[in-house]
Parts: sequence; C-alpha cells; structure tokens
Amino acid sequence: MSVVDSVGRFCTVLLLRLELFSFAVICVAHGSAISAQPSQTHPKAAAQGADTTASLGEFGAIAIPAGNGTFPDIRFLLSRGAWLDAEHRCRQVIAADSSSADAQYLLAYALFRQGKAADSLRAYTAAAALRRPQEPDLMAVAVDYVTLGDYSDAERWFSRATEWAPDDPLAWYYRGRTEYQLDNYTAALASFQKVLRVKPRNVKAEDNLGLTFEMLGDREKARAAFLSAIQMEIDRPSGYSLPFLNMGTLLVGQGDVKGGLPYLQKAVAMSPGNPKAREELARAYQKEGQDAAAERELQAALVDAPDAPALHFLLGRLYQKEGKSKEAAAEFARTAALNKRQSPSEVPDRLSSPSK
Repeated sequence: MSVVDSVGRFCTVLLLRLELFSFAVICVAHGSAISAQPSQTHPKAAAQGADTTASLGEFGAIAIPAGNGTFPDIRFLLSRGAWLDAEHRCRQVIAADSSSADAQYLLAYALFRQGKAADSLRAYTAAAALRRPQEPDLMAVAVDYVTLGDYSDAERWFSRATEWAPDDPLAWYYRGRTEYQLDNYTAALASFQKVLRVKPRNVKAEDNLGLTFEMLGDREKARAAFLSAIQMEIDRPSGYSLPFLNMGTLLVGQGDVKGGLPYLQKAVAMSPGNPKAREELARAYQKEGQDAAAERELQAALVDAPDAPALHFLLGRLYQKEGKSKEAAAEFARTAALNKRQSPSEVPDRLSSPSK
C-alpha cells in the first residue's frame, strides 16, 4: 500500500468516525443511550480489508425501513433490488421536501444496499435528525461499518439493536457474527445461543455455534453442533452448505481425511462458487495423494478468487511436486506479487448455491 493510499484511508476513517459521532448524538437526542465514544478498528478486520460483496452477502436480511405506506414506488424499487433507481427517486423526493424522514431513511437504505457505506452513514445521520431510527436502521448502520472493516463500531450498533429488540433472532445472529470477527468468542457463543432460544432449529446459528465452540477449543461440542446443523439442512434444504464445509474441515484437521472428504465434496456440490470449499477439498485430496483432483479444485477456486495468494501458493507447491517447474514458478511469482500488494491472505468464503 502506497503512502498516498495510507493517508487517504486514514482520512476516510477519520471522517467516518465523525459520522458515527453525529449519528450517536442524534440518537441520544431521540432518547437512546448510545455512546458517542469511537473505537479502534479491529486488527483482523484491518488486515483483511473491506469486502463490500462479502459484507452485503453476509448481512443481506435487513428489512426495508418501515413507513405508513409512504412512497410505494420507492419501496417497490427496493423490493426488486433496483438500488440505484431507488436512490435517484429518493433524491428527487428529498430535493422537493428535505423534511421527509421516510425518504431520508429509504435513501440511506438504498445506499447501504449498494455498499456505499460512507454515503449511507451520512444519510442515516440526516434521517435520524428528523425521526428516531428503528432497530433495522441500527443494523444497517452496523453493516456500513462492517463494509468499512470497522467491526468494533459495528458490534456496538448491533448490540444496541438487540437492546431495542431483545427477541429479534436476526439482530442477535448479526451481533454474534460480529463478536466472532472480533475474537470475542464467549460473547459470540451467548449470542448464538440466544438466537436458538428465540428461534430453535436455526441452521445458521447452529453452524456458527459449532465454529465458536471450535475456537474455544471444545471440538466435541463443535462436532455435535455441525452435525445438528447438517441434519437441519437435510430436513429443510435451503442450499446452506457451510455446515458440511465446517464439519469436513474439522475432521480433516483431526486427521480423519476419509471421514471429512464426503462432507467437503457435498459442500462443493452445493456451493461450487465458494473458493474456500474448493481449497479445503483440494487440501484433503492432497493428503489422500489425489494430486490431479487437488489440482482441478485449486484451478476452479482461482476462477472465483483469482487474487487469493494462498491458492496460488498451494497450486505452485502442487506443480512443484508434479515436476511442472515452469508452472510452479509462475504461481510462486503470482503469490509474491499479490503479497506485495497486501492482498487479503484468507481465501474468501462465499456461498454460491446453484439453486439461487
């Protein structure tokens, strides 16, 4: 990252902290006890960088702002995913009547859905000056901070959302996911357990419970949670493949490659566009001596994640083992170039169900 890029990112973060302060002060004026104390960006989030696509995919269930039947045309556009058209229509309404709180919140939501986090935060601040935000608005603000790689501030807003709506499983799930990203596994465990008390047989919460148990070092409970999530998915298929991926990865990591392979194969079959699933399947094939199969999986993973240095390195090692020195050298050179650019080291974990 160049000095110019570093200075630019610093200025952007500073401006966004001012946005957080403004929104928090306005919420206080509307009767909320939200603190205006800014936090520090979490090191893991900063290292990974902002991933707008991942953020919006992860937190895609936040509802369109409620209203008393106002602006049905804008709401129709939002319901169809026409975010840019909805933004333009909102701006037309606001230009004619800047006091319309509904239009301001709809604009903020349209910007949030486009991943325009800084603009969305400014719009939410303007909207909150006109009317007290609702719980989904707080969640959208939190996701704006996730998009910007600031999980600490995101966690504060998700926590406030659960205080405003203590029985909303979605708010608790999002809070747990953010706590997990912050390595606060004890808090994440409590959040996912709360989801399951409010909404039993929630496959995503059960799967994340398994991940959290694994990070806390309790592999038996992790395995039981993954198996429970897998059974939930089998009973009510939704295309959610991560329990299969997580179970397979856990078993392979414990040395049970033959036991883990079927789960990883199922994860790839369900989500062929998920590079992480293909990476883990390739690692399992390598341990089984199935180098050709591992090579195919890595090449397929690179189609969806061409800038993942770990995938290029693994493929280079595989080519090296197979005696393909020229191909190996090219992959190692690509790895070095991506590392020099400070590309995220983690292979992206993206769900891409063939049924969606």
